[in-house]
Amino acid sequence: ATTKSIRSIPTTPDNILLRNFSCPGTSIIPALIPSYAVEIQPSNCRVSTLEKELRYAPIPIISRIEDDKLILDMRTVGDNELKIIANQLIEIEEKVIQ
Repeated sequence: ATTKSIRSIPTTPDNILLRNFSCPGTSIIPALIPSYAVEIQPSNCRVSTLEKELRYAPIPIISRIEDDKLILDMRTVGDNELKIIANQLIEIEEKVIQ
């Protein structure tokens, strides 16, 4: 089995999804907000490990797990934060592989 590096994850539309995330509100039916998300399915660690490592990283990154994949909602991520997220993922990958 080959370990797929985070650095080698293809940046194709297959990893970028149009999602509707629920927004908690005061009504019984939550509002759905359209957003883009990045989906990551790690091959070298459990998805729950990746989620925990991101949450406790020096700059915490909040994600969610759906269908055994890590989902990063990009709605509130600025262009200047993309490099931070990429660097955190690389650092976590290096830590988990050791």
